[in-house]
Amino acid sequence: VETGVDQGMPNLVFVFSDRQRFDTLSAYGNDYVKAPNLNRLSKESLVFKNTYVTQAVCAPARASIMTGL
Repeated sequence: VETGVDQGMPNLVFVFSDRQRFDTLSAYGNDYVKAPNLNRLSKESLVFKNTYVTQAVCAPARASIMTGL
């Protein structure tokens, strides 16, 4: 049975959290905050060092990312 899905395509995961600065995770150099699952995911993934927001407020920023507007 063929699924029509290219098995070579990488998975893309967006992690949305409210009011969390990028540097609160060990992937960005912070070892104080305990987030073992996110830390493990970041070690097995591509982590972007340059990020930009579309809006300064959380809800409009999430809406912009999810809708492409």
